[in-house]
Amino acid sequence: MEMQPLSIASQHSKSFKRLIRLLIWKFKPQQLFCFAQSTSFKDRSGVFMDNEANSECRYCLLMITESQLPTEYQVQRFINSRFKTGEVTVLCHQQKEVSDAITANNRFFKTIYGNSILLHSDNNLIQSEYQTRPSLSNILRKAEKKYQHYIPLIDGFLAGATHCIKNQQYSMCTMMLYHIVQQCTELLIGVHLSCPLQIRSLYTLINLCYSFSGEPHRVWLTNEEDKRLFDLLINIHSEAGFGITYPISEDDLTKLFIKATAYIHLTKQMCRNKIEQLDKEVLLVIPIHQQ
Repeated sequence: MEMQPLSIASQHSKSFKRLIRLLIWKFKPQQLFCFAQSTSFKDRSGVFMDNEANSECRYCLLMITESQLPTEYQVQRFINSRFKTGEVTVLCHQQKEVSDAITANNRFFKTIYGNSILLHSDNNLIQSEYQTRPSLSNILRKAEKKYQHYIPLIDGFLAGATHCIKNQQYSMCTMMLYHIVQQCTELLIGVHLSCPLQIRSLYTLINLCYSFSGEPHRVWLTNEEDKRLFDLLINIHSEAGFGITYPISEDDLTKLFIKATAYIHLTKQMCRNKIEQLDKEVLLVIPIHQQ
């Protein structure tokens, strides 16, 4: 994937560049990459309204650090408190971890190192050295393996959620729905990115999906009502870890159940489409190697 130079509305560009300078000053990363960017513009006009124009910018960053500090949570909190003109999702990994992964031909890190936008480097990184074609057959095999692993888990949680909602076990049902969203999102990321999955918040996982599709975000975070339900899902799961039963109404649970069911269908369709695409690409490459 080749990325074009950053091109966004000037006010966003200034805020983003200021943020990058702050991140470099505060955390002193060895490298900082932007591996995804999305800009959408909305214009409204009419004879009975004032003209309105606004834009929404999203970025996905990879920060390479020398040690385990700063943590990803610390960096994300710093970003959220200072960047208000868009949304930035950051992944943090240690240099040794990334070097080992690249040596092992990890597609996620090799693609970022070779093709994303290098925002900062401490050691004059030469990106062309990482621009090698990954093994499509290996990518396909790993994607199929992830799909076969996750789908039975997801279907199992859906069966459990269905049983709980029928028996009015609302808190338990919500826990099942949380795991559905988590497993679906991890599967989407695994199939599309081959990204190493650490313990990350659902918000981070959903926002990370923006690097290949906006559909997961549209299911869960399109408007304020969506965000309220998503936060409710997260809060109930978090409180359960402390033995606290967080209340939820039957109406809210029904809405979450419908969304989770739709999300399962979306996940299966997107992953099947990606696997079919990889399969076709492998078939196109095979004759070249046989010559």
